[in-house]
Amino acid sequence: MISAKKCKAGFTIIEVLLSIVIIGIIASVCLPIFTLSAKTNRQTEQTLDSTYLGQNAMEEVYHLSRSIPYEELANHGYTYVKGKYIYSHEYDSGKYLTIEIEKEKENNDLVRVIVKVYDNKDMNKLETQYESLYIWKELGGTSGGEE
Repeated sequence: MISAKKCKAGFTIIEVLLSIVIIGIIASVCLPIFTLSAKTNRQTEQTLDSTYLGQNAMEEVYHLSRSIPYEELANHGYTYVKGKYIYSHEYDSGKYLTIEIEKEKENNDLVRVIVKVYDNKDMNKLETQYESLYIWKELGGTSGGEE
């Protein structure tokens, strides 16, 4: 007589359900990590954008300090308020930039430049701030090699 062998091929329903439960548990543990990572990436991108905006503004002010007299800042979009020139700009991204330029009281050749980048026009969240002293060419200062 020929003995009939049982052929076991495939998975049982219990094995399939058990593997789905295990995958679900692993996914529920890993999903918050991915969400947190996406949030951190978004915040880093916003900070980096603000840093670039502030850096570009500082470079532009430096260029102005080499090319125009201090008193002509008003012709370049700056407003003179309480002893200093102030410039503000809102970007398409919603970020808001302010630049303050003021003569130093102790040294008339120097100007203090403060650049602030805010998250929005309400200016309630400061994202980046740069501050520097520049020798303004037209105030009597010279830059390396220029006369």
